[in-house]
This record gives sequence, C-alpha cells and structure tokens, in this order.
Amino acid sequence: MTSPFEKTQISSAVTVSDAPAFFERHGIFYFADAAIARRAAELGIPALSEPSSLREFEMKDPRLEKILESYVPQFTYPFGGRTGPHFATALQSASDQANQATVYIFTNRTILEFFPESHIGYLAGSKASNGLYQVPYPFMKDIRKLNERVIEMDGGGVLMVHPRVVFGSSDGSFSMAYGCKRDAKDSSASQ
Repeated sequence: MTSPFEKTQISSAVTVSDAPAFFERHGIFYFADAAIARRAAELGIPALSEPSSLREFEMKDPRLEKILESYVPQFTYPFGGRTGPHFATALQSASDQANQATVYIFTNRTILEFFPESHIGYLAGSKASNGLYQVPYPFMKDIRKLNERVIEMDGGGVLMVHPRVVFGSSDGSFSMAYGCKRDAKDSSASQ
C-alpha cells in the first residue's frame, strides 16, 4: 500500500469527503502552496496576528478547506521553528483534543519532519521556550519506534496538526500559527 504522506501534500487518493476522517485518524493534513506566501505578504504581520485572518487565505486544496470549515480560529502566535527540535502542543491526552487543531501558515521554503501516529500513545518531553513541548528525537525513534516523514514546501504552505502530533523544522522556517477549536454547532464533532 502506498503511503498517504507525500512530500508536498497528503496523497490525492484521499478525497474531499474522506479528508475530515483522515485528519481525525492521522492528526495531520498539509499541502505546499506558494500563493500562501504571497497572500501573507499582502496582509502583513499586524493582520496575520488576528485569528480571523486565517479565513483570508484561499486554500487551494479543497480537502483542507473541508476540514477547516468546522474549525474556528481562537488565537495566533508566531512560530519560528528552530532547526532540529521536534515539538507537540500537548504531551498528555485530553478529551477535548479531538476538537482542537493548530494550523501553521508557512510563508517561505519550508522543510518539516513529522511522526505519523505520534498523537496516539505516550509522549514525553519538556516545556520549550516557545510554549510548545519539545519531544526528544530518540524518544520517538527508539522508544515509540516511529519513523519520521519529510514535508517539503518550496514556496510556503499549510500544515494542520492535532495537539499531540510531533513535528519539527529542518530549516528554521517562520510561520504564523492559528489555534483552532471545532465549532460547537458542528454535528460531526467527536467528544
């Protein structure tokens, strides 16, 4: 079976109707899109710092648009990825995490690594200066026995992750992060 995790996007075998269930199962969705960087430059940093600015980006991937339609941006923060460390928003599992996600808008060439299925099971790490939890690479490889996957976004793009998905930057790219919650009116929200 071919992996759904391609270098620049989630495989096109995942349909628009399958996308929300894919995100629930895997905790990640991404695609490279240089238009994102151009739109971010048009908006400027002050506008990007408003949670509502996430809706200003035209998502070229209708699958991601389908996932995002049930989420409401709550807050933003800049994320200047340091080269090397791997992070997660949360280490412990909590009942409301199924209704949370972080959307990262990368504005230039970005190379990321993530660990598929890392949001399932035990995580260990420590609070980092950026407010996230740093999860040691040896923990993911040697203890959890997970293999990282690489994402390449030549001109920028979008990464949406569950709070416990472990990821890191290979090139220290800057992004704006949007903390989102699933809309309470969404009947598909799992509790």
